[in-house]
Amino acid sequence: MGIFQLLMEKPWLPVEGEGEEPAEQRASSMESPHVGLRVFLAVATVLFTLFLVVYVERMTFPDWRPLSEPWVLWLNTLVLIISSAGFHWASVNAERGDLEGIKT
Repeated sequence: MGIFQLLMEKPWLPVEGEGEEPAEQRASSMESPHVGLRVFLAVATVLFTLFLVVYVERMTFPDWRPLSEPWVLWLNTLVLIISSAGFHWASVNAERGDLEGIKT
């Protein structure tokens, strides 16, 4: 079998004449959106980890100057915390079935 045929092989598709395999015999029980989400989260985690490693490594050089902390940084952090608390409150009220708590 050549390399091209090996690359074009699709082992997840049922072979003609055999029918579809039962769900418990499939390679993975996860649905495609869940796999895609996990792949995206893995890539995002690796990317931000690399940014952090490079930032920390760059701080060791003698010509490093620390970044200034503008007031907008703290304002954005405060907005993020308040909106997260509001989202959590609405989520808890939605689980309880309290529609008035969701609206406020």
